[in-house]
Amino acid sequence: MKNKGLELGRGPILPLLLKMSWPSIAAMFAMALYNLVDTFRLTRLNPQAVAALTICFPIQIIFGAIGVGTGVGAGSFAARMFGADSLVGPNLVWINMFIGLGKGLTSMLLLMMRDTVLLMTMLFFYLRSLD
Repeated sequence: MKNKGLELGRGPILPLLLKMSWPSIAAMFAMALYNLVDTFRLTRLNPQAVAALTICFPIQIIFGAIGVGTGVGAGSFAARMFGADSLVGPNLVWINMFIGLGKGLTSMLLLMMRDTVLLMTMLFFYLRSLD
């Protein structure tokens, strides 16, 4: 039976690096593709929308990098704990994942509600200025 584990101390570095980094690369590629499609969609509106998106790009990339790094790190920690036959570590990862998911969804909903109110207010004053 062939061992399918990664030989971290014995093999060449480049194949190991490629095997271990593809999840992060795929996540970053998906975020970049999302940003590209978003930019193409906003170019149809006006230049100000693209300028606003350009200001937000670095912030979005930083948040995405933190999320991907945290996810890969938590997955690595859980895998090491499962490999060591310890159930305490993976249970902590699951608990923290659900707490983080709850915080993220709550903050996302609050930001969406705030942005909706702001957008409605701006639309109201814009339509009033047309009269």
